[in-house]
Amino acid sequence: MLNVGIMQGRVLPETLSRLQVFPSSQWETEIQLIQSLGFGCVELLYDRAGECPRVMAGEHAARKLALTGEQGEFSARSMCMDYLTQISILDTSTQQQFMKVVESTLSMFCEGTSLEVLVLPLLDHGAVESSQDLVEVLTLIRDAEFYGQSRQCGVQLALELNMSAVEIRSAFSAVPLKGVGICYDLGNARASGWIPQEEIDILRELIVHVHIKDRPVGGGNVMLGVGDVDFPACLRALNAIGYQGQMVFETIYHTHPRAEAQQNLEYFLTCLPGVSC
Repeated sequence: MLNVGIMQGRVLPETLSRLQVFPSSQWETEIQLIQSLGFGCVELLYDRAGECPRVMAGEHAARKLALTGEQGEFSARSMCMDYLTQISILDTSTQQQFMKVVESTLSMFCEGTSLEVLVLPLLDHGAVESSQDLVEVLTLIRDAEFYGQSRQCGVQLALELNMSAVEIRSAFSAVPLKGVGICYDLGNARASGWIPQEEIDILRELIVHVHIKDRPVGGGNVMLGVGDVDFPACLRALNAIGYQGQMVFETIYHTHPRAEAQQNLEYFLTCLPGVSC
């Protein structure tokens, strides 16, 4: 259970009208609820409004409580920088902004805390769509100050991409980087028409973080078990490659987020290897 977590804002969201919103007014209470529901960790959300660093940096004691759990204890073990979906590392007009935001985040959150993974979503306005572009991104990361920072504080950089496993593998073969891998989103992959369990076998050691959601092919985020992701097959595939990292829920909510998070967790646990789903 230690490696199964959920993203901030999924249990006590600020609004029911949209996802990916940092729970500014109740983030501490939400962390306590997440633990009480049975999750083993929480993923911090650096949302598009930049609320996470604004709120948490100003509350040192509470931030320390959330981020410095001893080994084996409940803590925040990853952060998703959804903020980066608004800017592109490949666009020369926003490239320096991208670099500086990642640098400042590593400085603020990753030294002396329990964070192990920093997810960099290269999606939406910052989308990377080809092996050639990904090679350029990996080259930029290799030469960036934040890459050295991440290595120094022992934080894995996990790139979240909407690309096929073959394309990703090709780019990483051209520019292999220690401490840089993939955040693999099962729902997004299935919605794009790929078969996640087959992609997992191709990506193998490149997968350093996993996002859990369900989506039908070509459709949006739905409750776990409603979409087209074959969770038992995906979990068997992850087990077969020896994956031992975090699996973080980036799941939907509708009207009762806490109960729906509990429902998603209960469903997911029935899909673990050796359990009927």
